[in-house]
Amino acid sequence: MCQALVNENSDLMSINDKYVMRITGSDALGKAQLENFIDNNSKYPTIVTTSELLSTGVDCKMCKVIVLDKVINSQTIFKQIVGRGTRLVWNRDKRYFTILDFRKATLQFSDPEFDGPSTSVYVGGKDPIPTPEGEEDDPSIVEEPQEVYKKYRINDVETQIISELELLYGDDGKLIANHSENFKLAIIEKYTNHESFHSEWMKHEKKDIIAYFEERGVDFSRLKKQLGSDVDVYDIINMIGFGLDAKLKFERANNFKDSDSYIALNEEQQSIINEVLDFYINKDITEIENNIEIFKLKDFSPFGGYVPTVKKLGGKPKYMNLLNEIITKIYE
Repeated sequence: MCQALVNENSDLMSINDKYVMRITGSDALGKAQLENFIDNNSKYPTIVTTSELLSTGVDCKMCKVIVLDKVINSQTIFKQIVGRGTRLVWNRDKRYFTILDFRKATLQFSDPEFDGPSTSVYVGGKDPIPTPEGEEDDPSIVEEPQEVYKKYRINDVETQIISELELLYGDDGKLIANHSENFKLAIIEKYTNHESFHSEWMKHEKKDIIAYFEERGVDFSRLKKQLGSDVDVYDIINMIGFGLDAKLKFERANNFKDSDSYIALNEEQQSIINEVLDFYINKDITEIENNIEIFKLKDFSPFGGYVPTVKKLGGKPKYMNLLNEIITKIYE
């Protein structure tokens, strides 16, 4: 993500190479710029990519845009992240912020439990809300009127889609439940908790578990469109059924790449396994599970085709054992 932003902002990076930076616990160069990022008087870094920074106590008051590209099921973590943008800096015209949400995390706002009691209440008539002490408005700043983007008109009333909800009706036309709620009931009916689901997921073929829920009306293709195709079915079930946060498939694939088993492979073997993991990331776990026929596809022709590829991995039994290790690591 960081490199993609660097590439798209090459003109601004040429002015200052700290315009876009990654700030994570393992990145010493980025961590050294954290104080500059939260300093209201510092211009750089301007854009920061991070994994956990916004869910900590970092007070970056001038944060104007928050981009969410991770499934967040924890309301507490979501509030912490959003809280980084709610800091107001009146004398610098920081009066609002924008959330770009690619994972529907902002559906948390519609949760009846989201809003707690007000920390302060202003009681007044037509007078404007008073400016917080020490943050007087700058009279030189003239606020431009906001442009209204019209989306749809219904009965001559301007409307805008803020979310979509799928509902499930019975043959009698009566509402049964929304799709996600119906799915949750099916999950907890079969599995008492996450541990029991995980145990069954690892013991049985994944396609059989997926088929079980599809037979009960669960549309995984619809759920993947809502959450993103890079979210594993395993994580969709855990998120809806047990309220757990999801990982992206490339993160799960990296579990194996960080393992001793992967490191022990030679360079060509690693290249073959990288192709296998790409099939998992771009398609699904069912594409690689118990499937040695995958090596007949043209993607593996650079390695010599089916028979040479299997030989390079030590033969069928050895590869199937390695595949079991891969799947175990993916779902750690």
